[in-house]
Amino acid sequence: MELTLNGQAVVVRDYQEDDYVDILRLNIDEKWNNLVENVENVKQFWNHSSIPYVNKKLHKTPFIVRFL
Repeated sequence: MELTLNGQAVVVRDYQEDDYVDILRLNIDEKWNNLVENVENVKQFWNHSSIPYVNKKLHKTPFIVRFL
């Protein structure tokens, strides 16, 4: 799915299990320690979420969108 954000095209796609390493890196970079400390629980949450999406731009840490 393509969206426009601040005048730039953003491509959002379904989460894939191998995205989790980038999600964990983002959690570490943002100092979201509660998510970092619960790696396996958070990973399972993403793997079993009904509608998770990610945006990977130029192989950098993803912008993550998760709808409940």
